[in-house]
Amino acid sequence: GFGIVPGANNLGMEDTSGVRGTLEVDVNGGTLELGFFGTEQTGDDFLLTNLQAGRETGATALGTSLRPNIITPLLTNGSPGTPSSMNAFVYDDSFQASIDSQLWGGELLLVDELYLPKEAFNWQWLGGFRYVSFDEEFRQRGTYNNGGGLASNRVTLIGGKTMNNVYGPQVGARASVRSRLVTFTATPRIALALNDNTSKVISGPLAAATDPTVTVTEDSFDFTPIVELNLQMQIHVTQNFSIVGGYDFFYMFQISRPTHNVVYDSSPGPGGGFTPDIGQKISLANFRAEGINIGGVWTY
Repeated sequence: GFGIVPGANNLGMEDTSGVRGTLEVDVNGGTLELGFFGTEQTGDDFLLTNLQAGRETGATALGTSLRPNIITPLLTNGSPGTPSSMNAFVYDDSFQASIDSQLWGGELLLVDELYLPKEAFNWQWLGGFRYVSFDEEFRQRGTYNNGGGLASNRVTLIGGKTMNNVYGPQVGARASVRSRLVTFTATPRIALALNDNTSKVISGPLAAATDPTVTVTEDSFDFTPIVELNLQMQIHVTQNFSIVGGYDFFYMFQISRPTHNVVYDSSPGPGGGFTPDIGQKISLANFRAEGINIGGVWTY
């Protein structure tokens, strides 16, 4: 019959809301900024149910071009097989994959005083320290019942979790164009950070209900630069209040993500069968977040 192999590339954090706040205090030689940002905990999923609907009687276990089975291909002793010989989990009843994510962090910045305080255009250097937390959980559940011919469904559960704690010093600059009514600023910065991360792969049961749940955990430290660009426009309503709108681009290198870390392996078993061996190999990936923001500034 026909089968398809789903991917996780379309599972993401689109249309996620968040909040950002900054407290700015004047100090000798410039200003001190304490900032915080965070997104809501968000998720995305992929669900297919009743895969056998519409198939011919007597062949309900075989996927069709319109109602294909879902397949999770497996390596054999670490090597890929061919389409005709590979080991695989086949789901002919239902399949679901989901991911939950949350991103938040804070930073402390010392911003140099205005280089030319009486001019419209100014340039300021900045430096400080930042922390970012990025956590994700990935789950997939497939069900096989041989076209309804099994007394009980065979359920396969595979997933993982990652916890990234990224922290380190950062440097940057701020360019601004100021007038009595409006101010435009651009603030690029880069953090030379370390990622103290914990990654887990959780599997089981894999075929029989009596299969144990197996968890593989690994901790590591990795160099993870963070690049951020903030563009902002302030409309000065009064001397003490301004309306703010802007765009933010945020990029992290070398992040552990659960969808990248699962190793789908197996070993040959008796009678032409196989024994699944789900493990973990951390494969660091890049992460990007961007969006618009709107708010206000109170000066006192």
